This record gives sequence, structure tokens and C-alpha cells, in this order.
Amino acid sequence: MMLRRALWLLIPLLLLGLLYAGLPALASYVLTGWLESRGFEQPQLQLAHPGRNRLLIRHFSLGQQQPQRHLALTTDSIEVEYAPLTLLLEQRLTLIRIPRIELRVRQTGTAPPDSAPFDLATMLPTAWLGLAPADRLQVGQLTLSYDSGGGPEPVLQGNFDLQQGQLISRLQLFSASRPLARLDLQLDGGNRFEARLTHDNAPLYQARGTLHRRDAELDIDLLQTLALDRARDWQQQWLPLAMTLPGIEGELHSEGRLQLPLQLDLAATDWWRALSLEQQLSGELRLQAPVAGLERLTLPLDGRLQVDNGHLQVRLPAGGELQFKGLELGAFGTSALTTRLASTLELDASLDDLPGSAMLAPLTLELASARLQHDQGSCCWAPRRCICRQSICSSGHCPVRSRSSASSGSNPNSRCRWRR
Repeated sequence: MMLRRALWLLIPLLLLGLLYAGLPALASYVLTGWLESRGFEQPQLQLAHPGRNRLLIRHFSLGQQQPQRHLALTTDSIEVEYAPLTLLLEQRLTLIRIPRIELRVRQTGTAPPDSAPFDLATMLPTAWLGLAPADRLQVGQLTLSYDSGGGPEPVLQGNFDLQQGQLISRLQLFSASRPLARLDLQLDGGNRFEARLTHDNAPLYQARGTLHRRDAELDIDLLQTLALDRARDWQQQWLPLAMTLPGIEGELHSEGRLQLPLQLDLAATDWWRALSLEQQLSGELRLQAPVAGLERLTLPLDGRLQVDNGHLQVRLPAGGELQFKGLELGAFGTSALTTRLASTLELDASLDDLPGSAMLAPLTLELASARLQHDQGSCCWAPRRCICRQSICSSGHCPVRSRSSASSGSNPNSRCRWRR
């Protein structure tokens, strides 16, 4: 009788033991079947026995065939931590940690043009940061590769940490195992962002700002810095077939607003007409030997740039100076020349026709030169004013007609001293 009672007690314990022992295999079987029913190929899942507040997925991989491309995802392990009461009541995990994950994208055909507008609302941090199933999500190394069937295979590697509605990430782009650029990115639930693009630890581009959704539009408060010379060198090395950036040195700073429609139709040939941009520009720009006979041209920039409905406007206030250094003047050798804006520079153009549509409003310049040295003596003159009439650019050339408000012979402040 006692033996029978012991067996009745032992059998449930044995069944529970067998169930616990077979739980990983049973759960893997159920989950892989569910993934296959959702169109995923060859899903593989290896689970360890769950602990009181921890679960380890030893291996996870799957594939999916999409139109014109195939996706393959692989990870060696996934560590999951949870508080049982929070998991039961809120269906939320404490931590998901993935030491390494790899996603390979292989192009299998040519995709037809996508005519559907791009929904910018889905890109807002508030739209997806809160979708994380855990309080903290960590990925130690993400590797994303794209095989187009020809040419070097670009690879994106990086990590990210999502915690309390803030994402911190560092991504590096490679081509043929050579580093192209590194991106440091921060996003938060207030739709604030900060991005820094570098190459060889030198900054190329920096931006920070805030995204605002207003009805059917997206407003971006934007502060940017572009290192012109480093960006040009990077573009010439890695994007030689793209439009060549001008040979300008220095840093260009801009601050202002960018407005976009939430439904942006990038397939349209004139999609830029939907953009509205207003930026305050600043910085000191330099051109080394822009033309023969000139060593350097320097422009301290302080102006305003506006783009609206495909129309471009540039405004530089009076007082700005254009400095010419090492200007060759024949027998006078080299000299320095300063051109000051005595009136506001106003340039208007249509983005549909650049530079042919560019129109420059009447402009007054004030010219000042250092003392000119000659073998027979020296010469200098007081600042002279030059009035440039309105001009329209055509075929890349701007014929500016000008007249001077004073001549060297009539200016009493012009002096020349010659040796006898």
C-alpha cells in the first residue's frame, strides 16, 4: 500500500521532470513551426532550460525570400532576463542582450520603381523606440552585408544600446575590408537627434536637432557643420563618379529649419519642390589658387539661404569681405586686395535650371589694396567703389557689367611715389 502511494507521488514528479527536460525541444519545435507558417525559411532555434529570471537562446537563424532579394539572419546567442511578475502582468522583459548578429541581404532580381510615397512618420524616434520588448536592448556587434551580384560588397558593422527611450549607436561602413566612414548616432523619445560622421577619426559632418510632426508636415530644427576640404577629399576617394565638390577649405556652419511633407514622393522628378529650407550660414571659406595668379581667396561667410517651392535665395549682408592674397600684378609683384560688400548681395535661382536661372541683383563693392611695390617706387589708392548691375547667368557664365564710382586720377587719396 505504501509503495503504491509512493508511486502515485513519484509519477507526477517524473512527468514534471520529463516535461522540464523536454521543454527546450518542445518550445523550439512550436516556435520554428510558427515561423515557417509566417513565410520564413529554415528557421533554427536552440533553447536552454529557462531559469527563474533568465533565458538563454543558444542559436537562432532564419531566412526569407522577398521580391528581388533574399534575407538571412544568424545569431549565436540571445540572453533574455525578466522579472516574472512584470512579464506576467505587463508582458515586458528586463533585458535582451545579443553579443553578435549578422544579416545578409542578397539581391536576386531587379526591383521595379516604387511609386508609393515614403512615409516619414515611421522614421520618427517616437514611432519605434517604444516598440522594444525590453527595458534595455543591447547588440554588441551588428553586421549587415549587401550582395548586389557585382562589385565590392559593402558591409555595415556597429553596435547599439537602447535604454529608457534613448538609442546610442556607433556604425562603421566598409568596402572591400577598407573603412569608409563611421557614424555616431543618438536618438531619444523627444525626437531629438545627434549625428557625427567621421573618417580616420576626423569629423566630416555633424548635425543635431529636433523633429516636430505638425499635421501633414515634418519640421526639423537643424544645426549642421560640414568640413568642406575633408568632405571633398572623402568624396573624391570613395564616390569619384558623383558630382565633384568645389575645392573650398574651411568649415561651413548652418542653423535653421527644414520642412518636409510626411508623405514624400521621391519617385517624382521634381520632389525637391516639396521641401522648404531656411538656414543661417556662417564660417570662413578658403580657396587655394582658384585661378592662375592668385595664391588664396578667403570669404568670411555670414548670410542666409532659403529654398521654397523649388526657388533658391541667397542673401549676404553688407559688410562682408572677400580677401585676395598673393595677387600677381605684373611688374608690381604680388599684393593683397580686399573686396567689401557695400550693399546686400542677393542671388535668386530656380532649382530646375542651375546655374542658368541664377539672377544677381545690383551690387556695390568697395575695393581696397595694400601698397603696391615696384622697382621704381610704390603706389597706393584709397578704397574705390564698383557698382555691378543686375546680371543673369547663362550656360554657367555670369556676365557682370560694372562701373567704378572713382578713378585713380581723380581720387586725391591715391598716391604714387617713384624713384628717379
